[in-house]
Amino acid sequence: MPLPVLFLALAGASLVAALAALWSSLRSALGGGPTLSLETARDLPDHAALVEEKNALLRAIKDLEYEREVGKISGADFERLDGAYRDAAKVVLSRLDRDVKPLMAEAEALVAARVAASSTAALADEPPAGAGEGSE
Repeated sequence: MPLPVLFLALAGASLVAALAALWSSLRSALGGGPTLSLETARDLPDHAALVEEKNALLRAIKDLEYEREVGKISGADFERLDGAYRDAAKVVLSRLDRDVKPLMAEAEALVAARVAASSTAALADEPPAGAGEGSE
């Protein structure tokens, strides 16, 4: 009796894990997913809205280019709308850059620490100069 219950529990856990993996991959494929850590997201309440606005503007620019290629929009209308979308995108991107700038120093410090640690480890693994050379 306990063996079928064990198999049912394992099957249920496997099903939940598979559904979680599927959800995660679909969310990533469709442009969702976390953009910042939870700690940073609390400090930047409008960051998610800016990311959504950026994505919407980039989609609009892409759609506008497609409509021009298939002849649905005139050249003058394309130039006017494309300029407006690109100007709005520049504003959003500059705001996103402003939000990320404080994180750059932290990221650079982490990279420098990692490089220093790997350099120290590499030096510790090197044999001393002249070691291993045979003197006949």
